[in-house]
Amino acid sequence: MAAATQSRYSISPDWQQEQIYRQGDMAELKATGGNWRQQLIHPEDRPAVELAIAHAAELASPLEVEHRALLPDGSVRWIQLRAVPLMDSEGNVSEWFGAASGITDRRVAQERLQQLTATLEERVQAGTDELMAMEERLRQGQKMESPGQLASGIAHDFNNMLTGVSMGLELLEMRVGQGRLEDLGRYVEMARTGADRAAALTQRLLAFFRRQTLAPSAIHVSAMVNRTLHILARSIGPSIEIETRSDQVEDVVRVDAPQLENALLNLCINERDATPDGGRISIEAELSHVDGGLAERLVLTPGPYVRLSVRDTGTGMDASVVEKVFEPFFTTKPIG
Repeated sequence: MAAATQSRYSISPDWQQEQIYRQGDMAELKATGGNWRQQLIHPEDRPAVELAIAHAAELASPLEVEHRALLPDGSVRWIQLRAVPLMDSEGNVSEWFGAASGITDRRVAQERLQQLTATLEERVQAGTDELMAMEERLRQGQKMESPGQLASGIAHDFNNMLTGVSMGLELLEMRVGQGRLEDLGRYVEMARTGADRAAALTQRLLAFFRRQTLAPSAIHVSAMVNRTLHILARSIGPSIEIETRSDQVEDVVRVDAPQLENALLNLCINERDATPDGGRISIEAELSHVDGGLAERLVLTPGPYVRLSVRDTGTGMDASVVEKVFEPFFTTKPIG
Protein backbone atom coordinates (compact mmCIF):
# COMPACT_ATOMS: atom_id res chain seq x y z
CA MET A 1 0.00 0.00 0.00
CA ALA A 2 1.49 3.36 -1.03
CA ALA A 3 2.26 5.85 1.73
CA ALA A 4 -0.15 8.41 0.27
CA THR A 5 -3.09 6.16 1.22
CA GLN A 6 -2.08 6.05 4.90
CA SER A 7 -3.01 8.24 7.83
CA ARG A 8 -0.37 8.61 10.54
CA TYR A 9 -1.62 9.03 14.09
CA SER A 10 -0.79 8.88 17.76
CA ILE A 11 -3.18 7.78 20.49
CA SER A 12 -3.11 8.13 24.26
CA PRO A 13 -2.20 5.06 26.36
CA ASP A 14 -5.90 4.41 27.08
CA TRP A 15 -6.77 4.62 23.36
CA GLN A 16 -9.16 7.50 23.90
CA GLN A 17 -7.43 10.63 22.54
CA GLU A 18 -6.35 10.50 18.92
CA GLN A 19 -4.12 12.95 17.05
CA ILE A 20 -3.74 12.75 13.28
CA TYR A 21 -0.30 13.69 11.94
CA ARG A 22 -0.92 12.99 8.27
CA GLN A 23 -4.25 12.10 6.73
CA GLY A 24 -3.16 11.10 3.19
CA ASP A 25 -6.23 10.46 1.07
CA MET A 26 -8.20 9.27 4.13
CA ALA A 27 -9.12 12.67 5.51
CA GLU A 28 -12.81 11.79 5.32
CA LEU A 29 -12.25 9.22 8.09
CA LYS A 30 -11.41 11.85 10.69
CA ALA A 31 -13.69 11.74 13.73
CA THR A 32 -15.63 14.90 14.47
CA GLY A 33 -15.29 14.60 18.25
CA GLY A 34 -16.20 12.17 20.97
CA ASN A 35 -15.28 8.50 20.85
CA TRP A 36 -13.53 7.93 17.51
CA ARG A 37 -14.06 4.17 17.74
CA GLN A 38 -17.82 4.60 18.03
CA GLN A 39 -17.84 7.00 15.08
CA LEU A 40 -15.50 5.29 12.65
CA ILE A 41 -15.64 1.53 13.28
CA HIS A 42 -18.48 -0.49 11.77
CA PRO A 43 -20.76 -1.82 14.54
CA GLU A 44 -20.31 -5.44 13.41
CA ASP A 45 -16.50 -5.13 13.58
CA ARG A 46 -16.34 -3.12 16.80
CA PRO A 47 -16.17 -6.07 19.27
CA ALA A 48 -13.22 -7.63 17.43
CA VAL A 49 -11.36 -4.31 17.28
CA GLU A 50 -12.01 -3.58 20.97
CA LEU A 51 -10.72 -7.06 21.86
CA ALA A 52 -7.56 -6.56 19.77
CA ILE A 53 -6.92 -3.16 21.37
CA ALA A 54 -7.43 -4.55 24.89
CA HIS A 55 -5.04 -7.42 24.17
CA ALA A 56 -2.35 -5.08 22.80
CA ALA A 57 -2.75 -2.66 25.72
CA GLU A 58 -2.49 -5.44 28.29
CA LEU A 59 0.71 -6.86 26.81
CA ALA A 60 2.13 -3.58 25.47
CA SER A 61 2.51 -5.39 22.16
CA PRO A 62 2.04 -4.18 18.56
CA LEU A 63 -1.50 -4.00 17.22
CA GLU A 64 -2.70 -5.05 13.79
CA VAL A 65 -6.38 -5.42 12.97
CA GLU A 66 -8.62 -4.99 9.94
CA HIS A 67 -12.09 -3.48 10.10
CA ARG A 68 -14.71 -1.62 8.14
CA ALA A 69 -14.91 2.14 8.60
CA LEU A 70 -18.09 4.21 8.29
CA LEU A 71 -17.88 7.40 6.23
CA PRO A 72 -20.09 10.43 6.88
CA ASP A 73 -21.97 9.79 3.62
CA GLY A 74 -22.87 6.28 4.80
CA SER A 75 -20.41 4.43 2.58
CA VAL A 76 -17.98 1.84 3.93
CA ARG A 77 -14.25 1.41 3.51
CA TRP A 78 -11.90 -1.30 4.71
CA ILE A 79 -9.05 -0.18 6.97
CA GLN A 80 -5.94 -1.92 8.26
CA LEU A 81 -5.13 -0.43 11.65
CA ARG A 82 -1.58 -0.84 12.94
CA ALA A 83 0.12 0.64 16.01
CA VAL A 84 3.18 0.16 18.21
CA PRO A 85 3.59 1.29 21.84
CA LEU A 86 6.11 3.99 22.76
CA MET A 87 7.52 3.42 26.26
CA ASP A 88 8.61 5.99 28.85
CA SER A 89 11.68 5.71 31.07
CA GLU A 90 9.75 3.64 33.61
CA GLY A 91 8.67 1.06 31.07
CA ASN A 92 5.10 2.24 30.78
CA VAL A 93 3.27 3.03 27.53
CA SER A 94 3.35 6.78 26.98
CA GLU A 95 1.47 6.72 23.68
CA TRP A 96 0.69 4.59 20.66
CA PHE A 97 1.97 5.50 17.25
CA GLY A 98 0.62 3.93 14.10
CA ALA A 99 -0.91 4.08 10.65
CA ALA A 100 -4.31 3.41 9.12
CA SER A 101 -4.14 2.03 5.56
CA GLY A 102 -6.95 1.78 3.06
CA ILE A 103 -7.35 -1.85 1.92
CA THR A 104 -10.80 -1.73 0.34
CA ASP A 105 -9.61 -2.90 -3.09
CA ARG A 106 -7.78 -5.86 -1.60
CA ARG A 107 -10.70 -6.92 0.57
CA VAL A 108 -13.14 -6.59 -2.30
CA ALA A 109 -10.84 -8.73 -4.44
CA GLN A 110 -10.58 -11.29 -1.63
CA GLU A 111 -14.35 -11.42 -1.22
CA ARG A 112 -14.83 -11.86 -4.95
CA LEU A 113 -12.23 -14.62 -4.95
CA GLN A 114 -13.98 -16.31 -2.03
CA GLN A 115 -17.32 -16.04 -3.81
CA LEU A 116 -15.79 -17.44 -6.99
CA THR A 117 -14.17 -20.26 -5.02
CA ALA A 118 -17.47 -21.05 -3.30
CA THR A 119 -19.27 -21.02 -6.65
CA LEU A 120 -16.68 -23.32 -8.17
CA GLU A 121 -16.86 -25.65 -5.17
CA GLU A 122 -20.65 -25.74 -5.47
CA ARG A 123 -20.38 -26.54 -9.15
CA VAL A 124 -17.76 -29.21 -8.51
CA GLN A 125 -19.94 -30.70 -5.77
CA ALA A 126 -22.98 -30.57 -8.03
CA GLY A 127 -20.98 -32.23 -10.78
CA THR A 128 -19.71 -34.85 -8.35
CA ASP A 129 -23.22 -35.52 -7.06
CA GLU A 130 -24.51 -35.85 -10.62
CA LEU A 131 -21.63 -38.16 -11.52
CA MET A 132 -22.35 -40.34 -8.48
CA ALA A 133 -26.04 -40.38 -9.39
CA MET A 134 -25.16 -41.39 -12.95
CA GLU A 135 -22.88 -44.14 -11.65
CA GLU A 136 -25.66 -45.40 -9.40
CA ARG A 137 -28.11 -45.36 -12.31
CA LEU A 138 -25.53 -47.22 -14.38
CA ARG A 139 -25.09 -49.82 -11.65
CA GLN A 140 -28.83 -50.26 -11.36
CA GLY A 141 -29.07 -50.54 -15.12
CA GLN A 142 -26.30 -53.09 -15.22
CA LYS A 143 -28.14 -55.21 -12.68
CA MET A 144 -31.01 -55.64 -15.10
CA GLU A 145 -29.25 -54.90 -18.38
CA SER A 146 -29.88 -58.36 -19.76
CA PRO A 147 -32.98 -60.46 -19.02
CA GLY A 148 -30.98 -63.36 -20.41
CA GLN A 149 -28.30 -62.87 -17.75
CA LEU A 150 -30.93 -62.76 -15.01
CA ALA A 151 -32.66 -65.84 -16.39
CA SER A 152 -29.30 -67.60 -16.64
CA GLY A 153 -28.54 -66.85 -13.00
CA ILE A 154 -31.94 -68.12 -11.85
CA ALA A 155 -31.62 -71.23 -13.99
CA HIS A 156 -28.16 -71.81 -12.55
CA ASP A 157 -29.55 -71.70 -9.02
CA PHE A 158 -32.42 -74.04 -9.86
CA ASN A 159 -30.05 -76.47 -11.55
CA ASN A 160 -27.94 -76.57 -8.41
CA MET A 161 -30.98 -77.47 -6.33
CA LEU A 162 -32.40 -79.96 -8.81
CA THR A 163 -29.02 -81.70 -8.82
CA GLY A 164 -29.65 -82.76 -5.23
CA VAL A 165 -33.20 -83.87 -6.08
CA SER A 166 -32.17 -85.90 -9.12
CA MET A 167 -29.18 -87.49 -7.40
CA GLY A 168 -31.27 -88.46 -4.42
CA LEU A 169 -33.94 -90.04 -6.62
CA GLU A 170 -31.37 -91.81 -8.82
CA LEU A 171 -29.61 -93.29 -5.83
CA LEU A 172 -32.95 -94.27 -4.32
CA GLU A 173 -33.98 -95.97 -7.57
CA MET A 174 -30.65 -97.78 -7.82
CA ARG A 175 -30.81 -99.06 -4.25
CA VAL A 176 -34.40 -100.26 -4.67
CA GLY A 177 -33.45 -101.98 -7.95
CA GLN A 178 -30.63 -103.77 -6.16
CA GLY A 179 -32.96 -104.83 -3.40
CA ARG A 180 -30.92 -102.89 -0.86
CA LEU A 181 -33.71 -101.30 1.12
CA GLU A 182 -31.78 -100.30 4.22
CA ASP A 183 -30.86 -96.68 4.88
CA LEU A 184 -33.06 -95.30 2.09
CA GLY A 185 -34.13 -92.34 4.20
CA ARG A 186 -30.90 -90.45 3.51
CA TYR A 187 -31.63 -90.39 -0.21
CA VAL A 188 -35.21 -89.34 0.35
CA GLU A 189 -33.88 -86.56 2.59
CA MET A 190 -31.42 -85.49 -0.11
CA ALA A 191 -34.23 -85.13 -2.65
CA ARG A 192 -36.51 -83.41 -0.15
CA THR A 193 -33.77 -80.93 0.80
CA GLY A 194 -33.21 -80.02 -2.84
CA ALA A 195 -36.94 -79.50 -3.33
CA ASP A 196 -37.08 -77.34 -0.20
CA ARG A 197 -34.25 -75.21 -1.53
CA ALA A 198 -36.06 -74.78 -4.83
CA ALA A 199 -39.13 -73.60 -2.93
CA ALA A 200 -36.93 -71.25 -0.94
CA LEU A 201 -35.52 -69.85 -4.19
CA THR A 202 -39.07 -69.08 -5.28
CA GLN A 203 -39.49 -67.04 -2.11
CA ARG A 204 -36.15 -65.41 -2.80
CA LEU A 205 -37.38 -64.34 -6.23
CA LEU A 206 -40.52 -62.92 -4.68
CA ALA A 207 -38.43 -61.09 -2.09
CA PHE A 208 -36.26 -59.64 -4.87
CA PHE A 209 -39.01 -58.53 -7.23
CA ARG A 210 -41.75 -57.72 -4.71
CA ARG A 211 -39.43 -56.67 -1.89
CA GLN A 212 -40.88 -59.26 0.47
CA THR A 213 -39.21 -59.54 3.84
CA LEU A 214 -37.00 -62.50 4.66
CA ALA A 215 -37.78 -65.04 7.38
CA PRO A 216 -34.81 -65.24 9.76
CA SER A 217 -34.76 -67.92 12.44
CA ALA A 218 -32.27 -69.09 15.06
CA ILE A 219 -29.85 -71.71 13.73
CA HIS A 220 -26.50 -73.22 14.67
CA VAL A 221 -24.15 -72.29 11.84
CA SER A 222 -21.83 -75.25 12.45
CA ALA A 223 -24.78 -77.65 12.53
CA MET A 224 -26.11 -76.18 9.30
CA VAL A 225 -22.74 -76.70 7.62
CA ASN A 226 -22.51 -80.30 8.85
CA ARG A 227 -26.08 -80.96 7.77
CA THR A 228 -25.36 -79.90 4.20
CA LEU A 229 -22.00 -81.66 3.83
CA HIS A 230 -23.39 -84.78 2.13
CA ILE A 231 -25.30 -82.68 -0.38
CA LEU A 232 -22.21 -80.55 -1.01
CA ALA A 233 -20.10 -83.65 -1.54
CA ARG A 234 -22.62 -85.13 -3.97
CA SER A 235 -22.90 -81.83 -5.84
CA ILE A 236 -19.20 -81.12 -6.36
CA GLY A 237 -17.94 -84.66 -6.90
CA PRO A 238 -15.00 -86.66 -5.53
CA SER A 239 -12.26 -84.51 -7.11
CA ILE A 240 -12.90 -81.71 -4.60
CA GLU A 241 -11.94 -82.23 -0.96
CA ILE A 242 -14.11 -80.50 1.66
CA GLU A 243 -12.73 -79.65 5.07
CA THR A 244 -14.63 -77.90 7.85
CA ARG A 245 -13.49 -76.08 10.97
CA SER A 246 -15.55 -74.40 13.65
CA ASP A 247 -14.96 -72.81 17.03
CA GLN A 248 -16.13 -74.96 19.90
CA VAL A 249 -18.42 -72.17 21.03
CA GLU A 250 -22.05 -71.20 20.77
CA ASP A 251 -22.70 -70.05 17.21
CA VAL A 252 -26.45 -69.48 17.14
CA VAL A 253 -27.47 -66.70 14.78
CA ARG A 254 -30.72 -65.39 13.32
CA VAL A 255 -30.65 -65.78 9.57
CA ASP A 256 -32.81 -66.95 6.69
CA ALA A 257 -31.54 -70.56 6.72
CA PRO A 258 -32.50 -71.56 3.15
CA GLN A 259 -30.74 -68.50 1.76
CA LEU A 260 -27.59 -69.22 3.75
CA GLU A 261 -27.61 -72.89 2.70
CA ASN A 262 -28.18 -71.90 -0.91
CA ALA A 263 -25.31 -69.41 -0.79
CA LEU A 264 -23.01 -72.07 0.64
CA LEU A 265 -24.06 -74.57 -2.04
CA ASN A 266 -23.53 -72.05 -4.84
CA LEU A 267 -20.08 -71.10 -3.57
CA CYS A 268 -19.00 -74.74 -3.50
CA ILE A 269 -20.42 -75.49 -6.96
CA ASN A 270 -18.70 -72.41 -8.38
CA GLU A 271 -15.43 -73.66 -6.91
CA ARG A 272 -16.00 -77.02 -8.59
CA ASP A 273 -16.54 -75.33 -11.95
CA ALA A 274 -13.42 -73.17 -11.50
CA THR A 275 -11.15 -76.13 -10.69
CA PRO A 276 -12.00 -78.98 -13.08
CA ASP A 277 -8.76 -80.74 -12.13
CA GLY A 278 -9.71 -80.93 -8.47
CA GLY A 279 -8.93 -78.87 -5.41
CA ARG A 280 -9.91 -78.18 -1.83
CA ILE A 281 -12.70 -76.21 -0.16
CA SER A 282 -12.34 -75.01 3.43
CA ILE A 283 -15.49 -74.00 5.32
CA GLU A 284 -14.94 -72.33 8.67
CA ALA A 285 -17.36 -70.92 11.25
CA GLU A 286 -15.83 -68.74 13.94
CA LEU A 287 -16.82 -66.03 16.37
CA SER A 288 -15.71 -62.53 15.40
CA HIS A 289 -16.14 -59.24 17.24
CA VAL A 290 -16.97 -56.32 14.97
CA ASP A 291 -16.18 -52.92 16.44
CA GLY A 292 -15.57 -49.27 15.57
CA GLY A 293 -14.25 -48.60 12.10
CA LEU A 294 -14.93 -52.12 10.80
CA ALA A 295 -18.56 -51.92 11.90
CA GLU A 296 -18.89 -48.57 10.12
CA ARG A 297 -17.36 -49.92 6.91
CA LEU A 298 -19.61 -52.99 6.95
CA VAL A 299 -22.68 -50.97 8.02
CA LEU A 300 -23.17 -53.22 11.05
CA THR A 301 -23.96 -52.70 14.71
CA PRO A 302 -20.81 -53.28 16.79
CA GLY A 303 -20.81 -56.56 18.68
CA PRO A 304 -20.21 -60.32 18.35
CA TYR A 305 -20.91 -62.07 15.05
CA VAL A 306 -20.38 -65.51 13.54
CA ARG A 307 -18.19 -65.38 10.45
CA LEU A 308 -18.73 -68.14 7.90
CA SER A 309 -15.73 -68.30 5.56
CA VAL A 310 -15.45 -70.36 2.38
CA ARG A 311 -11.99 -70.64 0.83
CA ASP A 312 -10.88 -72.64 -2.16
CA THR A 313 -7.83 -73.32 -4.30
CA GLY A 314 -9.40 -71.91 -7.46
CA THR A 315 -8.12 -69.12 -9.69
CA GLY A 316 -10.03 -66.32 -7.95
CA MET A 317 -12.01 -63.43 -9.44
CA ASP A 318 -10.94 -60.37 -11.39
CA ALA A 319 -12.02 -56.83 -10.43
CA SER A 320 -15.05 -56.76 -12.75
CA VAL A 321 -16.45 -59.93 -11.19
CA VAL A 322 -15.75 -58.76 -7.62
CA GLU A 323 -17.74 -55.58 -8.33
CA LYS A 324 -20.86 -57.59 -9.20
CA VAL A 325 -20.43 -60.64 -7.01
CA PHE A 326 -23.13 -59.65 -4.50
CA GLU A 327 -25.77 -58.77 -7.09
CA PRO A 328 -28.79 -61.10 -7.00
CA PHE A 329 -28.50 -63.94 -9.55
CA PHE A 330 -25.25 -62.65 -11.05
CA THR A 331 -23.28 -65.44 -12.69
CA THR A 332 -20.29 -65.85 -14.96
CA LYS A 333 -21.80 -68.99 -16.43
CA PRO A 334 -22.74 -68.88 -20.15
CA ILE A 335 -26.32 -67.91 -20.93
CA GLY A 336 -28.46 -70.84 -21.98
